[in-house]
Formats: sequence, C-alpha cells, structure tokens
Amino acid sequence: MQPNILGLWGWRSVTNGVAERFNQSLLTKVKCLLAQSNIPIAYWNEAVLQASLLLNHLPHRFLNMSSPNDVLLKKSSNIQPMHNLNCFLPFAIKVFVKNENPSSKVDPSDQAMKALTFEPYSDSLRVLDVVTGKIRLTHDYSQLKSENTVTLRKDPCVLPRKPVRTPQTVDLPILKDFLPQSNTPMSSHLDAVSPDPIEN
Repeated sequence: MQPNILGLWGWRSVTNGVAERFNQSLLTKVKCLLAQSNIPIAYWNEAVLQASLLLNHLPHRFLNMSSPNDVLLKKSSNIQPMHNLNCFLPFAIKVFVKNENPSSKVDPSDQAMKALTFEPYSDSLRVLDVVTGKIRLTHDYSQLKSENTVTLRKDPCVLPRKPVRTPQTVDLPILKDFLPQSNTPMSSHLDAVSPDPIEN
C-alpha cells in the first residue's frame, strides 16, 4: 500500500483514530442540535455546518487554548473569516426576516423563520422558511429582545424575599392536668373504674 500525497498511510490506526474520534464528537453535537431544535432530520447538513463552525471558533485545549481558526490563520489566509462569538445565534432560534414579496398591503413586513448557520466564507445567515421548507440567505434579520436575553444566574440580593412569618404561640393543655393527683399507680385507678354491665 502506498501513502497518499501528504505522506500519510490511510490504514494506520494513529491517523484514522484521530479522525474517527473527531467525527464521533461532531456527530454527537449534530444529534444534540437536531434534538433541541425540532428541525426535521432532512436538514442534518445544516446542523453539521453549525457544529463544525462552532468547533472551528471555540478554543481547544490541545491547541493551547487557541481555536483552529486562529492556528490556521497564521499559516494560510484561505479559511473562513472570523465571526464574533457574541453574534452567534443558537441553532434554529426564531428570527424575523424582511418579507420581500408580500401578497397584499396588509401582510406583515417580517416573516418568522429559523436561523440555521452562517454561509461558508460569508457573513450571510442561512434561515429556514418554516412555511415553504426552503432555505434563504439574508443579511437583514432581527430577533426579539425578550428571546435574546438569557439569564444564567440571578443575584440572590435581587430576588424578592418572602415575608418572614413569626410562629404563633398556642396554649396547649399540660398532660399532668389529666393524670390522677394521688400517689397510687395508674393501674389501680383503672381497676377501680369498672365499665357498666351490658344489659341484654
């Protein structure tokens, strides 16, 4: 068997093991994206694009906490442009895209669609039209601020405090009031009290 152009042996477990492990981690992320988004499985390729885009932009511990894009940018300029991580939209979140072909004057100016991922080598957003099932490219999209704000943790100082209720005191009868006052044992008192005979 001959090595390929790069001088790698395709059957070696060292090279295939790394590739297989990466493919498995990519497949796991794709399954998670599809499960949490309720996107039909026919659009699995969009989930692969989003998962690979995230993996290329996030830091990796084997690269000394650098992202693969950072490492490749030093060696070659023919890679995808860097996207701002703060501008990443969650997969399949609802966005509103301008309605380019309204059928009447009373049609809404925006259409609700689902954001998929960025177009490769571009800053266009790929969105899924939930009505027609077609994918569109757009630069003009907006998102509701109520859906955009995610509170991870609230400060306990700002949480509303429940009113503290003081326990109420209740006077309960003491058990010694019900006990016989003499020094005789309890059994003798019980023997002295005989039940009434049952009449036939």
